[in-house]
Amino acid sequence: MDDRGDILGDLIATGEAQRPSARHAEIPATAYIRPCAAIAPEALAGHDGVFLSLGERYGTLTYELPLAGAAMMTRNRDGEIALIAHLRAAAPWLEPAIAVIERQLHIQTWAGRPWIAWRPICLSGPPGTGKSHIARLIGSLAGAGHATLDLGGTSDNRTLEGTARGWNGAQPCWPAVIMNQTRTANPVLVLEEVEKAGGSAQNGNPLATLLTMTERETSARFWDKCLLAEVDLSHACWLLTCNDAAALPAPLRSRLDIVEVEGPGPEHFGAVVAAILSDLAAAWGVPRAMLPEPPARAMKVMRTAFAETRSVRRLRRHLEGIVAAMVPPARDLTH
Repeated sequence: MDDRGDILGDLIATGEAQRPSARHAEIPATAYIRPCAAIAPEALAGHDGVFLSLGERYGTLTYELPLAGAAMMTRNRDGEIALIAHLRAAAPWLEPAIAVIERQLHIQTWAGRPWIAWRPICLSGPPGTGKSHIARLIGSLAGAGHATLDLGGTSDNRTLEGTARGWNGAQPCWPAVIMNQTRTANPVLVLEEVEKAGGSAQNGNPLATLLTMTERETSARFWDKCLLAEVDLSHACWLLTCNDAAALPAPLRSRLDIVEVEGPGPEHFGAVVAAILSDLAAAWGVPRAMLPEPPARAMKVMRTAFAETRSVRRLRRHLEGIVAAMVPPARDLTH
């Protein structure tokens, strides 16, 4: 992270930075934008009544979509933004990243902008440290939704940029697809293993496409080759992860707030277990209270192993296996 963030953080911590004024104490109602003015019509030769046009599949983008997060932008009794308080309680080991997001949400509330937004952030650190965990938390807590795309080993930019109309199975750019799915204009978009992305001049480079998508001026009028229309991607909340930010191209690094993060320490074991169990419940589509609590002996063994490895992924595998073994062999279907 550059010196500007450190200076701002010091000012906020010492109270020298001005807090939100009284006129912005109450966050206004949810704001809306229309990401796309219109989707170019298709020639539907041989239309059999079953085929869905691009306008029918992605027409949501032509309506006003909410900029989510107003409910979580209010402040608690300590003056802390509600979303930030939840993040600190759920993932205290990600404090460096949370602090960066807090500073930018602080500006949002001061300016009376009732939605989550930040400069594109890149979390750099070793694998298995739960870097993408914060994105899932934000997306669910703020109601913005989230999605993850792994760029590791990609050989072209079709998944990110989309495919041009005329190709079989043509699809809009990934941010537009997620906006259409989440029905929000500012979803949390996670790109994993960014430094491992491949590509070429012939097939396209996803990192080159990312330069356009993360620059506010160009992303506000991103030309989608599938929709044949401009789409406003400027409100998407980008969160990139990598193992070594130095491996990223300099032009991309200049567009990112790069934050070095480490895995949770032994003191965070309880918070990590709680977060993983909540994730498992969400993945399985059941209430968190329905999951059985791991026995004390198993928790002790996992705590010891976690202190040695500090791997969130390994702990998740162990927890998933234990909970699966404890679930009754049969129960009434819930779906």
